[in-house]
Amino acid sequence: MKTVITGAIHNGDFDSLKQLMRDQSSCVRYAYQRIHKDKMTYKNDIVKSCKPLYMSKLNQRYIQDAVMKAKDINQEHALFGGKKNWKDMLSGLLPKKDWQATRDNEVYSRGDRSKQGNPNIRVISSPEGYRLRVGLSGPRQFLFFNLYIPEKFREQFELYKDCYDVRIKNKNGKFYVMIGYEIPDTPILYKLCNGAIGVDTNPDGLGTVNIDREGNLISHEYLSSERLPFAKHDKRQHDVEALALQVVNKAILANKGIVIEDLKFNDGKHGKKKFNRMRHNFIYSQLLRAIERRAAKDGVEVKKINPAFTSIAGILKYQKMYSLNRHTAAALVIGRRGMGIMETIRVRVENIENKKLNLAGRGFEIALSLKAYSYFKILYRVLEVKTSVLTAPCLSPIQWNTGTS
Repeated sequence: MKTVITGAIHNGDFDSLKQLMRDQSSCVRYAYQRIHKDKMTYKNDIVKSCKPLYMSKLNQRYIQDAVMKAKDINQEHALFGGKKNWKDMLSGLLPKKDWQATRDNEVYSRGDRSKQGNPNIRVISSPEGYRLRVGLSGPRQFLFFNLYIPEKFREQFELYKDCYDVRIKNKNGKFYVMIGYEIPDTPILYKLCNGAIGVDTNPDGLGTVNIDREGNLISHEYLSSERLPFAKHDKRQHDVEALALQVVNKAILANKGIVIEDLKFNDGKHGKKKFNRMRHNFIYSQLLRAIERRAAKDGVEVKKINPAFTSIAGILKYQKMYSLNRHTAAALVIGRRGMGIMETIRVRVENIENKKLNLAGRGFEIALSLKAYSYFKILYRVLEVKTSVLTAPCLSPIQWNTGTS
């Protein structure tokens, strides 16, 4: 499991550090051009093309790291420094010097286990605290800074510092240090064979259900955070971690695994303002990753399933039966699917306008297109119930007047 801790540096030659950031950022842009403009594919070829320009400013390892960063950029026309900052600079709202500082604001060095940590940017521990040693292009040329690492991470870092990546970033005049390292996964202690905690992800919280090993509902709860869609990054991150902790604690107390959605957003809905706000103010994957990280740390099994039509299936089958809301009903379907249970859904199907079908379940009706309904029948076992039709009234025999006049 990859873990990243954030510290800060102070008391050092920051002018030389800024120059190192500018040189490596320039190398990243040059390598990006060789990849997308000259269509170079092999890493060694790209490194060789960068060396004549940057070998006097960067050592070979910094150049290789710059090429690796450039290869990770999948955008065909990347705008380094950010599109908004570029527009502000063109319109005169942002000075060119500030835009360049934003564009060239970080340096990166990957870890190497054979070098006992990180050969270019090394964390040095001493009785007085931590120091950060930053290597330059020349042999035995270093910059030294005092490094602050939060106390709660120090013991863990000392255990796994045999290989760590370091990224130094200049943000608003402060220099932050992101240190990433691998932690061995904890053995799985809480498994899905004992039951599941089903989780449905939403912009303002999580729908959760507790299911036994046969797939029967035991309990349900909606975990919400009112400020989640609108809070700033730090506050939102705090709420995300708190919700993930609640879900994992539920699984530990119940001695069960967790089933979550495998969410993938495409660009088909990018024109809708509501979707854009939901997508940018709250990233679903941020919450799902938090649950996965916490579960891996505590030894809880996590399974990801296809979330297609889980809300519709939950509404049609379980919402009225168990007095659930639509989110906890979807969580019940998610949990059961994660346990390998195929849902059987009885619906009444009626044709309506615009080539759509009306599905009527237990107390609720939902309209689906013909294409969506065909996919719905692939994922679920659908039993169509014919709508009852009134029969014609029985005809009684004609009563003839047989009386005499």
